[in-house]
Amino acid sequence: MAIDFNKAANDFMNTPAGAKLSGKQNELNKLIDSTDGQKVKNMLSGKEASVIAAIENGDTNVLKNTLSNILKTEEGSRLAEQLLNMMK
Repeated sequence: MAIDFNKAANDFMNTPAGAKLSGKQNELNKLIDSTDGQKVKNMLSGKEASVIAAIENGDTNVLKNTLSNILKTEEGSRLAEQLLNMMK
């Protein structure tokens, strides 16, 4: 079963947390394109299939470990803090 990431993103944007990011696409793109964003993206490079499989199979352990590994880095921590600030 393939995941419809556009639908997932739209569903998220319709939640209270997602609504706080609504209208902040430019800021989100800047985060993605930032040095920290690129480093986190590179950390995930080559692991896309396992992350997608974990999402499709509901394997929360893989997802928790992946997120934990990202948040343990300075870049991941800064990105998370910036996202939280955007949601205030």
